Amino acid sequence: MLEAPRSGRQDLTGRLCFSAPDRVVMLIGLLLAAIGPGVALAQEEVLTNDTVISMVKAGFDENVVILKIQSTVAKFDLRTEALMGLKQAGVSDRIVEAMIRKAAGIAPTPAPTAAPPRPALKDKEVVYHVLGDRYQEIPQSVAQKKSTWYPMYVETEFLASGPKARYRIGDRTPVFLSAYPPDAAPLVKWSPRRDGDRDLEVQSGLLDLRLKLKDKNRVPIVWDRDEKSGLYRIRPEKPLAPGEYGFVVWPTQALQERMAAYEFGVD
Repeated sequence: MLEAPRSGRQDLTGRLCFSAPDRVVMLIGLLLAAIGPGVALAQEEVLTNDTVISMVKAGFDENVVILKIQSTVAKFDLRTEALMGLKQAGVSDRIVEAMIRKAAGIAPTPAPTAAPPRPALKDKEVVYHVLGDRYQEIPQSVAQKKSTWYPMYVETEFLASGPKARYRIGDRTPVFLSAYPPDAAPLVKWSPRRDGDRDLEVQSGLLDLRLKLKDKNRVPIVWDRDEKSGLYRIRPEKPLAPGEYGFVVWPTQALQERMAAYEFGVD
């Protein structure tokens, strides 16, 4: 209620006359009384099933409707028949879930975080070990050529340093992605040496200096081309026995003194 003016006077006709400050106070009071109910109504908006259905039929985006549900006072009818009515009216399951969460006081489901982008795979001078949806790059090493000359032939071998490779795997049927064609970087098994190193024996002669890998060191493989990466997908034809293996980039020249190798051991 408006407070009565504290002072006033009557004119000659008997009407009350108020001072200028009192008139201002009364005017402000009348304005507040006029707009007050409208403000209250806006603040007291309550969402119902019908409100949600109206928003959906008006074409509001699903996320907009859910945000409105989360941020506004609501009084939903969530009986089974009412939920069926929502479904028949075209209200999505996500919106119905938001209504149920709102009524039960359950916090909104957080939006799923996007997975970090997978690093692009290299396409040159690399061999990867495939581990599910991950690709582990196998370290590159160098094998040194050693030749022993005899009267009618040359005995050649490539030596890998140390008795074991640094990269170890436990899978007997591993899968690899290689940037090298299978004939350019064959899968081999290293032979142990008495001095603690490993070697690959190579066939060569005085008249034919081409280096040929001996069959005992070659590991049969199955391969195809990976469509996504363009790399060669390679796996051994049979399960690998424990030992030392690797992909060796076969020399293109007979006088080449070293070759790159991607070594791994099966434990």
